[in-house]
Amino acid sequence: MASRVFVWGSGSGLGVPVDKEGVCPFPTRVERLPPNLSFTQVACGDAFVMALDERGCVWTWGVNRGGRLGHDGADGVPSTVKEGLDGCKCTCIAAGQSHMLAVMERRGKGDAGGDRESVVMAWGNGFHGALGVPTADAARPVEVPHIHDAVAVAAGYANSACVTRSGELYIWGDNTFCKSGGGRDALVVVSSRHPQKWILGGKLASYCSLGSLYSAVTTQDGSVLTWGYGGAGNLGHGDRKNVAKPKVVQELDGVRITHVSCTVGQINTVTDPDQVVGKENPHTMFVAGDTTGALYTCGTCHKGMLGNHTTKILSPPAGDELVPYLVGSAPRDDPKQQPTEYLKDEVCVQVASSSIHSAVMTQSGRVYTFGCASGGRMGIEQYMSGLHGGRSA
Repeated sequence: MASRVFVWGSGSGLGVPVDKEGVCPFPTRVERLPPNLSFTQVACGDAFVMALDERGCVWTWGVNRGGRLGHDGADGVPSTVKEGLDGCKCTCIAAGQSHMLAVMERRGKGDAGGDRESVVMAWGNGFHGALGVPTADAARPVEVPHIHDAVAVAAGYANSACVTRSGELYIWGDNTFCKSGGGRDALVVVSSRHPQKWILGGKLASYCSLGSLYSAVTTQDGSVLTWGYGGAGNLGHGDRKNVAKPKVVQELDGVRITHVSCTVGQINTVTDPDQVVGKENPHTMFVAGDTTGALYTCGTCHKGMLGNHTTKILSPPAGDELVPYLVGSAPRDDPKQQPTEYLKDEVCVQVASSSIHSAVMTQSGRVYTFGCASGGRMGIEQYMSGLHGGRSA
């Protein structure tokens, strides 16, 4: 049976009908995608969406500013990214603020019938070197140099990362708060337009996540390292300090972490606070790769994004978590400190941390959302009314 792609929330790039407020409040199927295909991965950026089908073909739709869709199709209409990707099978995709990445398998450059190599292709907005090549924008996929055995990619605000089959971590692009891992203090801004390999203290990388202001990587031994902006406790190191280089989250020692998500969609929340309204700050989500599939969160608790309250919280930093909090354990606002048992009997497998809400997918196929619900983020009827005609939690 073919799988379908569903989207919801606010924006003109969803590829589905929206109401007069520009919102699609409930999960809605993208009808313009071929009905006979199954899709294995979906990623969203600023007013655009990309999806990977079972054949290894990449589909994109939404707003095509800066060539971020990688094709000449009309805005909002799904089309495959062919030029630069034809004849190759895509195995992994990632969407940044305004650029895209894809891991492509192709035949190696040696003898015919030789080994296959996995390269990283990038397109869209290339400011600060996000594409890994010395070009501004690329409306067609370009190959990121010097990477031939990629297995995973991540895209953030003007920066990108890749994990290789041998456990190496490469990062390039914007380096605000040293989120790309360079500099002697966490306020240095020196962007790299070419992939830089980072040593993780003898550990081998397995998965990476890039937020707007900070970064994280999981390793093959189950550790997780974070670095960059840490003003909300989002790095999980027990304080609010920025960190210039990858640092192990000691509080999770003994827990095998296989998936981590850093907050995206917070462009210049600190460097240009005039662009931000409210108390938003980053929060991080960690998934344990054992049979429990436990979920841990840290950072700002604004509007319940951490799952550490039983009621909506609007007054951080009192309820922020500076080290990872086990979701389902005793909440901050219960004087009796009884466990909430949130996500009880569920095994978490994947998480997403956005600017003011969180999402979790479990082994049972269910999706849970929590945090702010304005703009239809939650996708549920409970939060369909709000102040001043808008939608809010």
